[in-house]
Amino acid sequence: MDLIKENMNKEELSEILTTVWEEVKEIYRYASSALGIMKSITTDYDALNLEADSIQEKISNPENLTLLKDVLTKLG
Repeated sequence: MDLIKENMNKEELSEILTTVWEEVKEIYRYASSALGIMKSITTDYDALNLEADSIQEKISNPENLTLLKDVLTKLG
């Protein structure tokens, strides 16, 4: 990166860095907005829902259900 920066036109480098920082600010602003927060919650909920579906699928397997019953019986 240093080699590239040394060989670049200083104005171009400044423009690139300014553009990158502006994009970072926009991404942060979106992530902090109500819409960004709602999207994050939805994504987390979807992942949680998939985990719940996976757990339900595993428990519905008779072998897994027998193992779960045995473990719970031994735990008291």
